Amino acid sequence: MKTKLFTLILLFSFVTPSLPAAELIRVPLHIHYLKSTVPEINAPKDKVDIKKLLKEANEIWKPADIEFFIKEENILQADEKAAKAYAGLFGLEKIAFQTQSNRQLDRAIPELKEPAFHVVLLHTMPLGFGGRYFPDRGFVLLPQMKYAKYSNSPTGKFPDGTTERPQQGRVFAHELGHAMSLMHVTLQSNLMTSGPQARGIKRGTELVKKQIQGARKIAERGHPFLRKERELMTRIEPEPQPNLQNPPTNTNRRPPPPWIRVMSAEQRRNFSSLMREHRQQFEALNKQRADARRKMTQSLFTEKTDEKAVRKASSEVAKIEADMALLNRKILDRLKPPLSRKQLEDIRR
Repeated sequence: MKTKLFTLILLFSFVTPSLPAAELIRVPLHIHYLKSTVPEINAPKDKVDIKKLLKEANEIWKPADIEFFIKEENILQADEKAAKAYAGLFGLEKIAFQTQSNRQLDRAIPELKEPAFHVVLLHTMPLGFGGRYFPDRGFVLLPQMKYAKYSNSPTGKFPDGTTERPQQGRVFAHELGHAMSLMHVTLQSNLMTSGPQARGIKRGTELVKKQIQGARKIAERGHPFLRKERELMTRIEPEPQPNLQNPPTNTNRRPPPPWIRVMSAEQRRNFSSLMREHRQQFEALNKQRADARRKMTQSLFTEKTDEKAVRKASSEVAKIEADMALLNRKILDRLKPPLSRKQLEDIRR
C-alpha cells in the first residue's frame, strides 16, 4: 500500500510540476513634497501617511513580485507663478481643467533627478482626478486629499457623506502602473481600468500576465517608462462586447461648434492662434459658468427648492454663455481668410 501511494505521489509530481516563484524586484521611490504659498499645491508631510499608502499599493503589486520602497523623501519648492495659475483653474470643466492644468503643473514642478522613480505630492486636485502620470518626465503626481467642494457634488459631500477624503492606495498603485508602462484598459476588476471607454466597467486591483511581464521589464531596468518609448508600452486589447442591434449614437466627445466644422485648414490654424490670445478670458468665463452652474444645482437640491435662487443662477449661466458666444463672434470677425457667405449660410443651418 505504501509503495502504491509513493508511486502515485511521484507520478503526480511529474504531471503537475510547481512553477518556480519569480524573483522579487524591489523598486526604489523618491518621494517629493511640494512646498508653496498656494494651499492647493502646498503638501506638508504630515498630511499624508505615505507608508500606509505604500503598504496598500504593495499588496496590490504582490502578484507581480514587485515591491516598492522609499529610498528618499524631500521637499521641493514649487514655482509660485505656475502654482497660482494651477489654483486659478479650479472651477473649470473637467476637459478644460485637464488640458490647462497639465501645462501649469509641469511648470510648477522643478527638474528631478533622472533616471529614477519619482513620486511628487501636492495637496489636492479637483473633480475626479485622483492622480496623474507625466510620461514625458517620468514622475507620478498624487494629491494628498480630495475635497467634495471641488467636485461636482450638488450637496458638497461625497456619496459616503464626508467632505474630504485622503489619498487611496489603489490610486497610488494605478499611477505606479503607468510608470511601469501599463496603459489604461477596459477589463473587469483590473487595476488599470480607467478612462472614458471604461464607464460601467468595474474597477479593481487585478493584473493580467501581460501586464505583469511588462511591468517587470521596467522594474528590472530601474527607471520609469517614458512616452518616447512607445515600443515598451503594455497594451491590452479590450474585452469583446456583445453586438448591439441598435448601438448608441451618442459619444462622450462633444461635436465641434458649427463654425469650426465649416472652416478650411488655413482658417482653423488662424482661429487657433486667435483663441490662444484670448485664452485667459475664456478660462475666466469657464470658471464663472462652472460657479454659476454649481449654485444653480445647489439651489435645486436643497431640502426646500428656492425657485427664485434657481432662476437667478440660471440667468447668470445664460448671461455668461452669451458673453462667451459674443467673444467667439469677435474672434471670428478677425479670422483670416474671413468666413465666406457660403460658410456663414452653412453655420446658420
